[in-house]
Amino acid sequence: MSQFGVVIVATTSSALKAEKLLRTSGYKEQLIPTPREYSSDCGLAIRFNWFQQDEIKKLLADSGIDVIGIYHLD
Repeated sequence: MSQFGVVIVATTSSALKAEKLLRTSGYKEQLIPTPREYSSDCGLAIRFNWFQQDEIKKLLADSGIDVIGIYHLD
């Protein structure tokens, strides 16, 4: 089982904004191409440590970033 999750957002600008927010908040994240099984809307997604999902979900929601979904990467 992978230790990574992925945040799917609607737009490239949302992905870049989320990446900057997570990075400045001390999280280790990485922009990756969006896995097609999750979405075809935006070409970028954010990979993160799955064990931090609750904290990341709250941070993104508090910042007003429109998240389509958060998924565990297999």
